[in-house]
Amino acid sequence: MRVLSANECSDWLYERGIGLSPRNYPLVREPEVLEFPIPHHAGELVALAYMFGDMEKVARGGGILVIREWSIGSPGLDALGHETVKRMLGMNGGEVDTDQPLQVELDGSESALVASLLLQSMIFGWDAFYVPASGAFLIFVSHDEVAYVAAPNPAFGEDVSVQFERLSVGTVATPYYLLQAKQSVIAH
Repeated sequence: MRVLSANECSDWLYERGIGLSPRNYPLVREPEVLEFPIPHHAGELVALAYMFGDMEKVARGGGILVIREWSIGSPGLDALGHETVKRMLGMNGGEVDTDQPLQVELDGSESALVASLLLQSMIFGWDAFYVPASGAFLIFVSHDEVAYVAAPNPAFGEDVSVQFERLSVGTVATPYYLLQAKQSVIAH
Protein backbone atom coordinates (compact mmCIF):
# COMPACT_ATOMS: atom_id res chain seq x y z
CA MET A 1 0.00 0.00 0.00
CA ARG A 2 1.27 3.41 -0.93
CA VAL A 3 -0.38 6.84 -0.63
CA LEU A 4 -0.12 8.74 -3.92
CA SER A 5 0.06 12.43 -4.70
CA ALA A 6 -2.66 13.94 -6.90
CA ASN A 7 -0.26 14.00 -9.88
CA GLU A 8 0.83 10.38 -9.39
CA CYS A 9 -2.81 9.29 -9.21
CA SER A 10 -3.78 11.29 -12.29
CA ASP A 11 -0.84 9.88 -14.28
CA TRP A 12 -1.65 6.31 -13.20
CA LEU A 13 -5.29 6.68 -14.25
CA TYR A 14 -4.39 8.40 -17.53
CA GLU A 15 -2.18 5.42 -18.48
CA ARG A 16 -5.33 3.28 -18.22
CA GLY A 17 -7.52 5.60 -20.29
CA ILE A 18 -9.28 7.22 -17.33
CA GLY A 19 -9.32 10.94 -16.79
CA LEU A 20 -10.11 13.00 -13.72
CA SER A 21 -12.49 15.93 -13.70
CA PRO A 22 -11.38 19.12 -11.92
CA ARG A 23 -13.36 17.87 -8.89
CA ASN A 24 -11.65 14.44 -8.90
CA TYR A 25 -14.45 12.43 -10.51
CA PRO A 26 -13.31 9.61 -12.79
CA LEU A 27 -14.08 10.09 -16.48
CA VAL A 28 -14.24 6.96 -18.63
CA ARG A 29 -14.78 6.45 -22.35
CA GLU A 30 -17.55 4.37 -23.89
CA PRO A 31 -18.21 1.76 -21.24
CA GLU A 32 -21.42 0.15 -20.20
CA VAL A 33 -22.24 1.51 -16.77
CA LEU A 34 -24.27 -0.47 -14.25
CA GLU A 35 -25.95 1.23 -11.33
CA PHE A 36 -26.37 -0.51 -7.97
CA PRO A 37 -28.44 0.99 -5.16
CA ILE A 38 -26.48 0.87 -1.91
CA PRO A 39 -28.52 -1.24 0.53
CA HIS A 40 -29.39 0.00 4.02
CA HIS A 41 -29.25 -3.43 5.64
CA ALA A 42 -25.77 -4.05 7.09
CA GLY A 43 -25.47 -7.62 5.79
CA GLU A 44 -26.44 -6.59 2.27
CA LEU A 45 -23.99 -3.68 2.43
CA VAL A 46 -21.14 -6.02 3.37
CA ALA A 47 -22.17 -8.45 0.62
CA LEU A 48 -22.05 -5.68 -2.00
CA ALA A 49 -18.63 -4.48 -0.79
CA TYR A 50 -17.26 -8.00 -0.93
CA MET A 51 -18.74 -8.55 -4.39
CA PHE A 52 -16.63 -5.56 -5.42
CA GLY A 53 -13.62 -7.08 -3.64
CA ASP A 54 -14.14 -10.34 -5.53
CA MET A 55 -14.08 -8.37 -8.78
CA GLU A 56 -10.59 -7.20 -7.77
CA LYS A 57 -9.50 -10.78 -7.05
CA VAL A 58 -10.44 -11.72 -10.63
CA ALA A 59 -8.55 -8.72 -12.03
CA ARG A 60 -5.45 -9.51 -9.90
CA GLY A 61 -2.62 -7.09 -9.69
CA GLY A 62 -3.86 -4.35 -7.38
CA GLY A 63 -5.02 -0.91 -8.36
CA ILE A 64 -5.88 2.54 -7.09
CA LEU A 65 -8.57 3.40 -4.59
CA VAL A 66 -9.50 7.04 -4.17
CA ILE A 67 -11.72 8.39 -1.42
CA ARG A 68 -12.40 11.64 -3.22
CA GLU A 69 -14.63 13.31 -0.69
CA TRP A 70 -14.51 12.05 2.87
CA SER A 71 -15.46 15.02 4.99
CA ILE A 72 -19.00 15.63 3.81
CA GLY A 73 -21.20 14.43 6.66
CA SER A 74 -21.30 14.92 10.37
CA PRO A 75 -17.87 16.07 11.63
CA GLY A 76 -18.01 13.60 14.54
CA LEU A 77 -18.93 10.62 12.37
CA ASP A 78 -16.46 11.62 9.66
CA ALA A 79 -13.68 11.82 12.29
CA LEU A 80 -14.56 8.28 13.41
CA GLY A 81 -14.45 7.12 9.79
CA HIS A 82 -11.14 8.91 9.16
CA GLU A 83 -9.59 7.19 12.17
CA THR A 84 -10.94 3.80 11.05
CA VAL A 85 -9.46 4.19 7.56
CA LYS A 86 -6.12 5.42 8.92
CA ARG A 87 -5.89 2.38 11.19
CA MET A 88 -6.82 0.04 8.33
CA LEU A 89 -3.97 1.56 6.30
CA GLY A 90 -1.51 1.59 9.22
CA MET A 91 -1.17 5.38 9.16
CA ASN A 92 -0.75 7.87 11.94
CA GLY A 93 -2.77 11.08 12.19
CA GLY A 94 -0.27 13.41 10.52
CA GLU A 95 0.08 11.42 7.30
CA VAL A 96 -3.33 12.25 5.81
CA ASP A 97 -5.13 15.54 5.14
CA THR A 98 -8.82 14.63 5.35
CA ASP A 99 -9.74 17.79 3.45
CA GLN A 100 -8.04 16.30 0.38
CA PRO A 101 -8.81 13.08 -1.51
CA LEU A 102 -7.04 9.98 -0.23
CA GLN A 103 -5.35 8.21 -3.16
CA VAL A 104 -3.97 4.78 -2.34
CA GLU A 105 -2.17 2.33 -4.59
CA LEU A 106 -2.83 -1.24 -3.48
CA ASP A 107 -1.00 -4.37 -4.58
CA GLY A 108 -2.58 -7.63 -5.70
CA SER A 109 -2.52 -9.15 -2.22
CA GLU A 110 -4.78 -6.42 -0.81
CA SER A 111 -8.17 -7.28 -2.37
CA ALA A 112 -9.76 -7.59 1.08
CA LEU A 113 -8.59 -4.04 1.79
CA VAL A 114 -10.32 -2.85 -1.41
CA ALA A 115 -13.62 -4.30 -0.17
CA SER A 116 -13.10 -2.93 3.33
CA LEU A 117 -12.29 0.61 2.16
CA LEU A 118 -15.26 0.64 -0.24
CA LEU A 119 -17.43 -0.57 2.64
CA GLN A 120 -16.23 2.32 4.82
CA SER A 121 -17.15 4.72 2.01
CA MET A 122 -20.66 3.25 1.82
CA ILE A 123 -21.12 3.31 5.60
CA PHE A 124 -19.99 6.92 6.02
CA GLY A 125 -21.54 8.25 2.79
CA TRP A 126 -18.26 9.21 1.11
CA ASP A 127 -17.49 9.31 -2.60
CA ALA A 128 -14.84 6.77 -3.58
CA PHE A 129 -13.68 4.87 -6.63
CA TYR A 130 -11.47 1.93 -7.45
CA VAL A 131 -9.65 1.03 -10.69
CA PRO A 132 -7.64 -2.20 -10.99
CA ALA A 133 -4.17 -2.07 -12.53
CA SER A 134 -5.59 -3.74 -15.65
CA GLY A 135 -8.03 -0.86 -16.15
CA ALA A 136 -10.71 -3.51 -16.89
CA PHE A 137 -13.39 -1.75 -14.85
CA LEU A 138 -14.08 1.11 -12.49
CA ILE A 139 -16.18 1.01 -9.32
CA PHE A 140 -17.60 4.33 -8.13
CA VAL A 141 -19.39 4.62 -4.77
CA SER A 142 -21.43 7.79 -4.40
CA HIS A 143 -22.60 9.60 -1.29
CA ASP A 144 -26.00 9.54 -3.05
CA GLU A 145 -26.38 5.88 -1.95
CA VAL A 146 -25.63 4.39 -5.33
CA ALA A 147 -22.61 2.58 -6.74
CA TYR A 148 -21.60 2.34 -10.39
CA VAL A 149 -19.49 -0.24 -12.18
CA ALA A 150 -18.14 0.86 -15.55
CA ALA A 151 -16.45 -1.51 -17.98
CA PRO A 152 -15.73 -1.25 -21.71
CA ASN A 153 -16.57 -4.94 -22.14
CA PRO A 154 -20.37 -5.59 -22.22
CA ALA A 155 -19.83 -9.27 -21.29
CA PHE A 156 -18.11 -8.11 -18.10
CA GLY A 157 -21.17 -6.00 -17.27
CA GLU A 158 -23.42 -9.03 -17.74
CA ASP A 159 -21.23 -11.06 -15.37
CA VAL A 160 -21.41 -8.30 -12.75
CA SER A 161 -25.21 -8.18 -13.06
CA VAL A 162 -25.42 -11.94 -12.50
CA GLN A 163 -23.17 -11.68 -9.42
CA PHE A 164 -25.34 -8.87 -8.06
CA GLU A 165 -28.55 -10.84 -8.57
CA ARG A 166 -26.99 -13.77 -6.68
CA LEU A 167 -26.51 -11.51 -3.65
CA SER A 168 -30.32 -11.45 -3.23
CA VAL A 169 -30.31 -7.92 -1.88
CA GLY A 170 -33.74 -7.24 -3.33
CA THR A 171 -32.65 -4.87 -6.08
CA VAL A 172 -31.57 -5.30 -9.68
CA ALA A 173 -28.68 -3.61 -11.45
CA THR A 174 -29.85 -1.19 -14.13
CA PRO A 175 -27.61 -0.58 -17.15
CA TYR A 176 -26.81 3.04 -17.86
CA TYR A 177 -24.72 4.27 -20.72
CA LEU A 178 -21.84 6.69 -20.81
CA LEU A 179 -23.78 9.85 -21.57
CA GLN A 180 -26.11 9.41 -18.59
CA ALA A 181 -23.33 8.36 -16.24
CA LYS A 182 -20.98 11.08 -17.46
CA GLN A 183 -23.65 13.74 -16.93
CA SER A 184 -24.37 12.54 -13.40
CA VAL A 185 -20.66 12.55 -12.56
CA ILE A 186 -20.12 16.02 -14.02
CA ALA A 187 -23.22 17.34 -12.24
CA HIS A 188 -21.60 16.69 -8.88
